[in-house]
Amino acid sequence: MAGAMASQPAQIPPAQIWYVESRGKDALSNLHAFLNSLRGLPGLLGAELLTSPAQPDLALVASRWSAPPPDMQLPPGARGWTFEVAASCRPGSEVQALQAEPEPAPDRKAASSARREPGT
Repeated sequence: MAGAMASQPAQIPPAQIWYVESRGKDALSNLHAFLNSLRGLPGLLGAELLTSPAQPDLALVASRWSAPPPDMQLPPGARGWTFEVAASCRPGSEVQALQAEPEPAPDRKAASSARREPGT
């Protein structure tokens, strides 16, 4: 029974990603405290505190959620954005779409020119 389950591809649940960024001399310590406050919250799948040598005054928390992230206070001066995961991949597997691709908006210019009389 366990072997049959192991052969099935792993399903990646739809998720939301919450990025919170902060800049300045206190960015790292402020976001470290923020990261710690996420522990144990319902729906949290994982989170990391990120820094980059190319941008030493910037720190970022990237967190993954099984549902919308909680409505909570951000550290002073921090900004945040939530994204929905549209597709995902894992090593050795194909890209898996998690959402339907949005329908393209109708081309209004083409539609209006198709209705014009010849010579107008």
